[in-house]
Amino acid sequence: MTALIGLRQLDAAQRLDDDIMAKAEQEKRLLHQSVALYLAAGIARARGDRQGTVTILEKLVALSQRQGFNRELADAQSQLSEIFRESGDLARAEQFAKLAADSTQAGGDRWSVPQRLKTLAEVEVLQGRYADADDAYDRASAFVDSLVGNYSSVLAKTAVINASSEIYTEHFSLVARRLHQIPKAYSIVEQVRGVFWPTC
Repeated sequence: MTALIGLRQLDAAQRLDDDIMAKAEQEKRLLHQSVALYLAAGIARARGDRQGTVTILEKLVALSQRQGFNRELADAQSQLSEIFRESGDLARAEQFAKLAADSTQAGGDRWSVPQRLKTLAEVEVLQGRYADADDAYDRASAFVDSLVGNYSSVLAKTAVINASSEIYTEHFSLVARRLHQIPKAYSIVEQVRGVFWPTC
């Protein structure tokens, strides 16, 4: 399905998604319905149908909240944040970025929490809310530190750090350039060194 969307074979993707949804509804498989909604949102977005995408994602949010599908809920909220950010509605982008971070954490997907918090921080920076962004980056860094501490192999620790490197880079830039807190900026550098070098 995602391959069809990537190849812009959207009519074929829509037909397949309609079949998935019809079968899921017939068999009352709510998780399958949530997957079909997520794919339908991807098709609508690929067509450039912003309002249609938002409507589908809002249905997915409602279904996921009712059924406790935290992963699907977080993914839908994250997509809504992206859409509102692209359209310049930063207040709603921030709202959904916060919800996505909370849902991701509630779902136990600790690997994804730092990236969700990074997204939240970026939206707050766009709004000029630098102190709030600093707090979001601090929380993201704490999750990265925790993840690194949970792995024993050098390879796994390095993978976490590499995947999270933009968090530290963006945080350093914010603190140094926007907040003008040079001592804290250097403490971020030391934090990265402290996390990384013991693994080498």
